[in-house]
Amino acid sequence: MKPEIENKIFAVIDTNVLVSALIATKVESYPLMVVAYVFTGVITPVFNNEILAEYQEVLSRSKFNLNQQDIEQTMSFFKSVGVNVQHTETTDEVFTDAKDIVFLSLRPKRWWRFVLH
Repeated sequence: MKPEIENKIFAVIDTNVLVSALIATKVESYPLMVVAYVFTGVITPVFNNEILAEYQEVLSRSKFNLNQQDIEQTMSFFKSVGVNVQHTETTDEVFTDAKDIVFLSLRPKRWWRFVLH
């Protein structure tokens, strides 16, 4: 493992965490704290193209009433500081929500610390 990777926190961030952060009304919101850690460089987001597409689709839903420019800036920032991993591990695990598989398929790399869900 490379020394510069050892002390970093890499996290696969579930779409619900991102949405909750962007609609949060309280500074003490845990999802908001997680996303703040991304913006301050404490956490490096890990994703693949499928996750990025889900972020974009969900954040653009009218029910969240998010500004399109804010969505684009958030997506752009995540892409610029994150790690886009196209190789994923397969799993025999059974999930209640099949959409979670894409998030959990990124977790086996030993230098990923956790999946935020």
